[in-house]
Parts: sequence; structure tokens; C-alpha cells
Amino acid sequence: MAWFFNLKLTVKLLASFILVALIAGVVGWVGVSNIRAINRLDTEMYELCTKPLAEVGKISTGLQKLRVGYRELILDKTMEQKNKHLAQVRENGRVIDEAMAKVEKTNRSEETRRAYEELKGALTAFVPVREKIISLSMAGKNEEALSFMRLDSSFLSAKAVDDAINKYSDLKEGQAQKRSEGNTAQAHAAVRFTSILVLVGMLVAVALGTFISRIIGRPVGKLVAAADRIAAGDLNVKIEATTKDEIGTLSRSFETMVKTVKDLHSEVDGLIKAVQQGKLDARGDTAAFQGAWGELVGGVNRLVDAFVGPINVTANYLDRIAKGDIPPQIADTYHGDFNEIKNNLNGLIDAMQKMTRLAQEVAEGNLLVEVRERSAQDELMRALATMVKRLTDVVSEVKGAAGNVAAGSQELSSGSEEMSQGASEQAAAAEEASSSMEEMSSNIKQNADNAHQTEKIAVKSAEDAKEGGKAVEQTVHAMKEIAGKISIIEEIARQTNLLALNAAIEAARAGEHGKGFAVVASEVRKLAERSQKAAAEISELSATSVEVAERAGELLTKMVPDIQKTAELVQEISAASREQDSGADQINKAIQQLDQVIQQNASAAEEMSSTAEELASQAEQLQSAIEFFTVAEAGGVKGLPIRQTRPDVKAEQKTVRKTKVGHIARIDKAGGNGNPAAGARAAVNAEGFKYELEKDKLDTEFEKF
Repeated sequence: MAWFFNLKLTVKLLASFILVALIAGVVGWVGVSNIRAINRLDTEMYELCTKPLAEVGKISTGLQKLRVGYRELILDKTMEQKNKHLAQVRENGRVIDEAMAKVEKTNRSEETRRAYEELKGALTAFVPVREKIISLSMAGKNEEALSFMRLDSSFLSAKAVDDAINKYSDLKEGQAQKRSEGNTAQAHAAVRFTSILVLVGMLVAVALGTFISRIIGRPVGKLVAAADRIAAGDLNVKIEATTKDEIGTLSRSFETMVKTVKDLHSEVDGLIKAVQQGKLDARGDTAAFQGAWGELVGGVNRLVDAFVGPINVTANYLDRIAKGDIPPQIADTYHGDFNEIKNNLNGLIDAMQKMTRLAQEVAEGNLLVEVRERSAQDELMRALATMVKRLTDVVSEVKGAAGNVAAGSQELSSGSEEMSQGASEQAAAAEEASSSMEEMSSNIKQNADNAHQTEKIAVKSAEDAKEGGKAVEQTVHAMKEIAGKISIIEEIARQTNLLALNAAIEAARAGEHGKGFAVVASEVRKLAERSQKAAAEISELSATSVEVAERAGELLTKMVPDIQKTAELVQEISAASREQDSGADQINKAIQQLDQVIQQNASAAEEMSSTAEELASQAEQLQSAIEFFTVAEAGGVKGLPIRQTRPDVKAEQKTVRKTKVGHIARIDKAGGNGNPAAGARAAVNAEGFKYELEKDKLDTEFEKF
């Protein structure tokens, strides 16, 4: 078998596939032959058994239609109807003749021919009976035709035809059964023979496939295992090549590749150890390898060169920075991570230069410098920024506070004058408010009276709506009862209509004797139809009326809660009007007390003016002392601008504060209870006035420190 193992893989596989194809061809040829034989037998069974049975069924159906046609001819009253049914009888006879002709062509055995001749003779004997019935009926002799049909001879003739049809059908069914059994037996034999051939072919194919897979798979599996070991880094593999086919050639090439990889590994490992020992001038021997392997060693050498250059530059720059010598930024071109290292080193140089300039600015007294953190971990810049910020805050707050105190004193003096004028205006406004409150109190009383009258009307409307809803419910109940009675009338009319229809049918059967009764039945039916129609219309009107009445009842039902709710709301309005009357009196008293508070504010404003002048003098002295520092004014980093008094402030304040005093002392929570009038009374009874200089909504014009 050595000659077979040394064959090329293509030859081995081609020979195996050819053998399997031959086996499959034999199995297919046997199967096709058996299928053709079974198909031929099935076709014969259909042509000789199934089709004749279908035609016999048509003959039997045609005979039944002939008998029905005879009865119709006898029962027909007019010639038009007789001619119509006669044409149908002739058509059924033609169908029977065509079916007999088709059945005759399928008779192959002597037995079927005899059965066919018997059927044909029975049909031939039935033809005179059929024609006589037709001639008597067409001549108007319906009674004679009916009597002839009831004769024993006619009955026996028809029975002979039925017996012949049944006999022929039974014979064909028996033949079909025999053919079916023969076909089944042949099919079973074909299946068994084909199954044996398929089984033998499968066994041969499996055996051949197993043999081919073993002689190819085993060497390939060894090569795969060796490749896996090499891929895992194990180069200590031994590959044997004993055959001369493609697998043997591949094994020898694989062995050569393993030797080359071992040499390459040894060369690169030596270079790596030299670099690890600090011998950055060591390089691999590219002449010892060919092709891509030599290029790989050269690539490793270039990789070492690419690392050594940037490392030397970086070490030199870091040494200069450590000694306090800030070098210029690196201008050489690098790529990838080396370019990132260059950018980081340049960033370090730039940061050191910026910190030097910032320190010089601060040392010269410039607190307007901007210090930014370079990252979340930049502790140095954060500390420097904190130092500058705190120093700037101290100087800016002191300087801003001095300016704001001066401006505030000026505003305070102006505000005290305006407060005095505003107090006079507020007193006049309080008198006007008191007069308006008296008039409003009168209107509130009138509203309470009107609400009480409206409450009575709403309650009466709710009671009337309830009574209306009850009346609508009674109407709906009565209409539903009427609708039920009308449905009974409809049912009576329908039953009367059916009885009239049955009477008309019976009158038609009675002939001349029942004509009068038929006329009466027709009139009764018409009356029943009219009664039914009228009852249906009344039922429809009743249903519509019930729907309308139910909808009216639903609307009244919905209206009653709404009317009751209206009455409740009117009661609430009346109570609210009474409460408003009481509140108006309290408001009027509070306005009178407010007038007294305003008079006290006027005297307090004059005292505030003298205090503000003294405060302005002290603020000017503080400003002169803080001018030594240079900090940001308007728009600066941290300093706050000194507010200047505008010329138009007084004019604006006279308009805005016409009816409101800006710095009235807030009411004590324990005494005021949230009531302005009560707070005003507490302020009047207190000793003097309490001015509170905390921030409120009017202080938004001032800066707070």
C-alpha cells in the first residue's frame, strides 16, 4: 500500500469520490426503474378502474335526474314549462350515452364486457318506457303518464338498470382492489431492494471516507499540534516526514521553518539582554537571515535606534531643568508617543516659564495676575492661586468697603429726605384708602343680601328639577310597556301572514275548489303584512321616544347636583361677604394706625441725615489710606467697584417710593403675628423707632461685603 500513500492528495480524493458516485448511480438507477414500474401500474389502475367508476356514477346521476324530469313534466301546467323540462330530460339522456361510450373503451377483460353488455341492454330496454312517459305528458295526459310510471313493467325496467349499474360498479371496484394490492406488493419489494443497495453503498462510502480521513488527518493533526506548540512559544518540536505527497512536503518545510525561528529567537533574545544591560549600541546581525527574517532583525535594530534618540534628548532637558536652567522648547519633529513625550516636556518648560513670570508680577505688587490650574492634581498652581486670591480679597474688600460706606452714607442722606416727603404722601394716601374701604364695606353688605336671595331661588330650582326627573322616569316606563305590547302585535301579524301563506298553498293544491279560499287567504296576508308594517313603524317611534325621554331624564339627573352645588356655592359666597365686611373694618382701623407710624418716620429721617454726614467723613479717611494698593476696579478679577451716586437718583426715588418707606423696622414676630396693622401699633407703643440696616429688596443697588 506504500504506492497509494505516496499518491497526491488530489488523486486520492478524486478516486474516492468516483467510487462513491458509482455507488450512488447504481442506487439511483434501481430506484428510478422501480418508480417507473409503480407509476405505470398506477396509471393502468386509474384508466381501467377509477375512470369507469366515475363514468358509471355519472350514468346513475343521469338516471336520477331523468326520473325527476318525468315528475316535473307530469306536474307542469303549461307547455312552456313542459318544453323546458323536456330539454333537460334530453340533455340528461345525452350525458348517459356519452358516459356509456367512455365506459365501453375501458373494458379489457371478458367479464367486464359481459357486465357492460348487460348494462347496455337494461338501458336500451328502458328507452321505450322513457319515451312513452314523455309522449303522454307532452300530449297533456298526465294521469295516464303517472299511471304508466306506476306499472310493474316500468318499475322492473328501471330496477334492471339500477341492478346492472351496481353489478358493473362492484366488478370494477374488485378489479381496482386487486390492482392496488399488486401495486403495494411491488412497491414493498422495490423499497426493500433499494434499501439494501443504499445500506451497502453507505457502508462502503463510510469505510472509504474513514480510510482517507485517517491517512490525511493523522499527519495534518501532527502538524497542527506542532503549530499550536510553536504559537504558544514552544520551539522544541520534532516533525517526521515519511511520505512523498503534499503532506510530507509540508512537514519538511515546517521543520525548516522551526529551525529558522529558533535562530531568530536566539538573535533577538541576545539583543534584548544587551539593551537591558545598558548596552544601547548593541544591534542584531541582519546578514545571518534571509528575506523577511532579515528585515525583521533590521526592524528591531531600527526600533532600538528610535528609542535611544528621544531618551537622550529627554535626559538632557530634565538635567537642565533640575539645575534651574529653563531651556527653550524642543523644536525637532517626532511621531506617535515620542511626539507626546516631546509635547509633555515642552508643556513642563512652558509651565516653569509662566510660574517664573507670575512670581515676578506678584513680587512687584501686581495683584491682577491670573493663575490657572493645569490639572486637578496641580498643587503648586493651586497654592499660588490661593495666595494671590487671598491677598487680592483682603485689599479689594477693604478698598471696596471704604467706597461703599461713602456711597452708602450719601444714599442714606438722600433717602432720609425722600422718606420725609414720602411719609407726607403716604398719609394722604392712607386717608383716601380709608374712604374707599368704607364704600367697599357698603358694597359687600349689598352682595351678601343678593347672595341670600339667590340661595333661595337655587334651592327651589333643585326641588323642581327632582320632580321633573321623576315624571320623565314614569313616562319612560309607560313607553317601554307600549313597546312590549306592539312587539306582541308584530308577532301576531307575522303568524297571520304565515297562516295565510299556508292557506294559499293548500288552495293551490285543491285546484278549482280552492280558488275562493285562495282569494280570502291573499287578502288576509295583505292585511297581516300591513299590520306588521304599521306595528314595526310604531315600535320604531316608541323606541325613539323612549331614547329621547331617557336622555331627558339623564340631563335632569345631571342638573340636580349642579343646582344643589350652586346653592351651596351661593351660601359660601354669603358667608364670605360677611367675613369681608368684618375684614374691611379691621383694615380701616389699621390704615388709621399706619398714618401715625408715618408721622413718626418723618422725624426719624432727620436724625438719620445727620448720622450719614458723619459716616461719609470717616469713609473718606479710610479711602485715602487704602489707595496704596493696586487692585481691580469695575470688571476686575476680584475687586468690587465703589458705587457712585447718580444725579438722577433723587428724581427716580421720588417716583418709586411715593407710597413706601424703605427702612421701617421689621415687626417683631412675637408681637406682629403677620398682621401689618398690629405691627404698626406695636411700633407706635414702643420707645422710639428701631431701624434695621439688614438687606431687603430695596438694597439691591448696593454692594455687600
